[in-house]
Amino acid sequence: MKNDVGWPDEVLNRKCSRTLRGLFFWSRNRLKELNKLKILECTPEGLSPEQDVELRRVATALNSTLTRLAMRWRQRAKARWVEEGDSNSHFFHAFTSARRRGNCILEIQHSNGGTSNSMCERWKDTLVILLPKVKNPEHPTNFRPISLYQTIYKVVAKVLVNRLKGVIPKLICEEQAPFVPGRSISNHCLLGQEVINKFKISKASSGFFALKVDMEQAYDKMSWKTLKLILRRMGFPLRFSDWVLNCVQDPKFSILINGQLSDGIVARSGFRQWCPLSPYLFILCSELLSLHIHQNYQKMGVSISGGGPLVSHLLYADNVLLFAGASIPNLRNIISIMEDYCSWMGQRVNRSKCAILFSNKVSSTTKSRLAKIAGCRRVEEMEYLGLKFALRRLTKVDFAPLIQKVRNHTLAWGIRHLSLAGRITLINFVLIPTYVYVVSHTIVSKSVLNEMEKICRSFLWNVDVEHRSIHYASWENISRPRKKGGLGFHTSDMLVGPLRARIAWEYICKPSNILQRCMENKYGRWPWEYEGKRGDSVS
Repeated sequence: MKNDVGWPDEVLNRKCSRTLRGLFFWSRNRLKELNKLKILECTPEGLSPEQDVELRRVATALNSTLTRLAMRWRQRAKARWVEEGDSNSHFFHAFTSARRRGNCILEIQHSNGGTSNSMCERWKDTLVILLPKVKNPEHPTNFRPISLYQTIYKVVAKVLVNRLKGVIPKLICEEQAPFVPGRSISNHCLLGQEVINKFKISKASSGFFALKVDMEQAYDKMSWKTLKLILRRMGFPLRFSDWVLNCVQDPKFSILINGQLSDGIVARSGFRQWCPLSPYLFILCSELLSLHIHQNYQKMGVSISGGGPLVSHLLYADNVLLFAGASIPNLRNIISIMEDYCSWMGQRVNRSKCAILFSNKVSSTTKSRLAKIAGCRRVEEMEYLGLKFALRRLTKVDFAPLIQKVRNHTLAWGIRHLSLAGRITLINFVLIPTYVYVVSHTIVSKSVLNEMEKICRSFLWNVDVEHRSIHYASWENISRPRKKGGLGFHTSDMLVGPLRARIAWEYICKPSNILQRCMENKYGRWPWEYEGKRGDSVS
């Protein structure tokens, strides 16, 4: 093994280059003879007895080498885990046991390593490929950029993420749900539906409104200067903050266009999509929005029951939903909040994609005036986190896009070129999960569920879309668990109960979240025993 000298990042780069080059020559030399013998085996003459023995010997040697390499890396990983177990557990214990003092001062002990405390700029070089969002893209906005990172960078980012996860729940307000251990999207979905139900049944003359805010390129415009200030104010150690900023600042992008790489582009703001760190840094920055509302606009929001907690906003990463009484001062306060937030973060609201929904009792004149002030479109229903919020009972027509989405999957895959096992796999892991989320969080009519089952049955048995085939077994039989002779599918009547039970169990086990407090105030400590008053209904 060659001994390298120099900065640690330079040593690592040289070792990676040598390893890659060594693997290339090893693979070429080892496989060259094997491929030659395989080609001879396919000829009419075939292999001679001596060549057949040689082919077996080379193949056995290759498989043996690969097995030993895999075993060696597994053993090294276990040994490394044992060696570092004490130090890692000590670090994480110190990290997670830190208590909030003022603005959450964290106390972390660091080892006196001889590292450079900086990241090699080459590790941040990123390749960007553009995936079209539409069939015939004509503008840059019609493409979805996908960033491809170097493995070394991913390892560093993942280490920092693992250290962040221990304190994120103490730093982020409960209105923000994603990427925070212990929180669930289900709470936001159910709480949002309870607020909309309040819109539907409320008899307040002034009424309420819900404003869905869309941010233009939310990740790409986040200010690094603000991130640095947030890390300092939240009490992160200086060294850890430097590590994070080294990962984020001044990355170099090269765009793959028609098979050719463009010149490098150095970014000056924003968090990179698909980076392990980006979601966590984004919710740290978006915490400014929650703190601004809690500290300066404490009376803004909607209570789902008299005297209950006010729900002013719900955040799911860059999905922002704000609630308030339907009045001009409240709307101007929200506009001021968003302007302040955008000025801090360097973002901008996309008014063309924003939407405002009013409760039933708001007059038409007030709706028009407030929508004009907000500069966004007025709607009778809106989507949030993949669910439709409406002031009426949802019907089969409302789930038509979901049904079409499931049907489009089957049309795109086709049937002729898939084996029965392949179709079973796609039904279990793609088609059924496509509508499980919606079934879990809202009331779906039986006709919709039956239509979903019909699509799955047709995909399983039919030759193609135009040619029907015999269904050789009933859906009830093949929906049994595999150990009972079925294929592990789920029928609609078997699916709904366990999904609702999972949400109920989560509700019972996490009594301190905002959904629990709101529901307890409205229905009591045990909602299942609640005898609703006239006009009340559980979403």
